[in-house]
Parts: sequence; C-alpha cells; structure tokens
Amino acid sequence: MPTTFGKWALRAPSLGDLPDIPAAFVNLATDLSGVAMDSQGSFASRPTSSVGTPGKSGRFYTATDLQGSPILRDFGTGWRAVSEGFGTFAQRPTAATDLEGLVYTATDIGLTYLCTSAAWTVISASPLLVSTLPASPQDRQEVIYQSAAMATAGVSWHLRYRSAATGIYKWEYIGGPPLWSYVAASENAVSGFVWTDLTTLGPDITVPLGGDYDVVFGARQTTGPAQNTVGYSIGLATAAGGTPAITEEATMGTAGSPFSFPFAGQHRMVGMAASGLLRMRYRGGNVAIATFAQRYMTAVPVRVG
Repeated sequence: MPTTFGKWALRAPSLGDLPDIPAAFVNLATDLSGVAMDSQGSFASRPTSSVGTPGKSGRFYTATDLQGSPILRDFGTGWRAVSEGFGTFAQRPTAATDLEGLVYTATDIGLTYLCTSAAWTVISASPLLVSTLPASPQDRQEVIYQSAAMATAGVSWHLRYRSAATGIYKWEYIGGPPLWSYVAASENAVSGFVWTDLTTLGPDITVPLGGDYDVVFGARQTTGPAQNTVGYSIGLATAAGGTPAITEEATMGTAGSPFSFPFAGQHRMVGMAASGLLRMRYRGGNVAIATFAQRYMTAVPVRVG
C-alpha cells in the first residue's frame, strides 16, 4: 500500500510493499504532473480549489480569456490573483472571489482598481488630458481639462468626478490657474447711471464648460471735480449688452476735488452655460465723467458638468 508524503501527497512504496518499480514511477509522475504547475485556459475552467474541495497549494493558472491574462495562485482553499492587468474599463473582468488581489488599470479613464471580496475598489487615479469631459465618467475619475482656447493661454484645470455630488455638476475643481482677462485702456463711461460698454469691450471671459464659477472683477476709477457726492459702478453681465446681475458700486467725492481709487467685486456665478459670456460693464453717476482703467477679471470653476 503506497504511502503519501508532504503537502503534495506524493505516493511512494511502503517498506512492506512488494517491489514494483514501474508502478512506483508512474504514481510519482502522475502526482508531480498536478502540482507546482503552470496551466492555462478560461477562467471558468480553472481547477476547483475551495474549503470543501481543497486544491493543490502552490500551483499557478493563467486565465487567458480575461483581459491581461491574469495569473492565479492556488492557496489550497481558493485561488488568488498574483499579477496585474490592464485594458479599457469595458474590458475589466467581472469581480470574483477567486480574482481577489487582482490590480487592474483602466487605461482609457486613468483609474486603477483592486479586486477585494468580489468587488472592485479604486486605489489610484491618473488624470488624463482631455478637451471634452468623458461621456460616461466613473466615480473618483480625474482629468486635466484644457480646451483649445485654454491651451493657447497655458491654462488647464484638474477636475475629479464625484457621483454623489448634488445637482447636475459633478466634476469638482481640484486645482489650476484661473481664466484671466485684462484691459489696460483708460476710457470714459457716460454719466446718468446708465450701464454701458466702454470703447474697448470687457474684460470678457467665455467659460468653456457649464457650471458654477468664482469670479473676481475690478478696475481703477478716476473722476474730475465732483459735484457733491457721486456714484460709480462696475458690473458683471452674462450677455453682450445685458444689465449686470452682479454689481459693485462706489459713492464718494468732495465738491471740487478729483479723485482716483481701485474697487473690485467677487461673486459665485451659479449655473453658467457652456460657452457663456462674462463681461464687465460700467455706469457713471450724476454729471461727472467717470474714467475706468486697469480693468481685470478672473474666473475659476467650482464644479462643472
């Protein structure tokens, strides 16, 4: 009666067995052929290895039908992945207990996943440079967004998708420089509290994506001798020729005394449309001529979509 040895359960003749060398070698060869081996095939065709039906600890199996052909190791009571895979998100294998430990990088969206307890978990994100936001984003996906106009200005925005974010804008701004517009020209606004454009329009900013933006705008205002107290305004309009919804006003002056001062405003513009216009407009007060110079505007996204 053969005796088995070690974790491989290799069969060998017992001391009391009748000598049968050919049979002993056949048994040994058969036992060795099923251990410490590297076989391959479809994931569903892998040999059974479970608590109830133990496998052979230490053998390897390559699942050739899964993207990246992950290598599995038999731990005697189940398989575990010991290699990494990569491909598109759509090619990612369905999570399974016997794939636990598999690291998979979805190269088309820049996310790396770990298979744990028959589920995929994001473990890292590598932002991809895009000029259009992905049509089917995944939670925690990150991109570096840069439109053609932004590329010309050397501006790009780091955005991260958060599926649990409220509202329709789920790409949240992580970092990047603002859009910037500046007009140095010193030009006059008509008096009479009428909103107007100056000879040189703007500053203007056209936002590339729909969403909410933090906008800063300002200018230096100069007036001649004031008649008592006069008021001047700068405003932020969202359409050419539109009445500014957001304004900053200054009321100051002493009769017979010209003055010059900077003033500015900051506001969160909610629900901007893609390619929406932001334009500074101006309003003079009373009868004094108001001159505006060193005009500027910046805009950074809060969340877009």
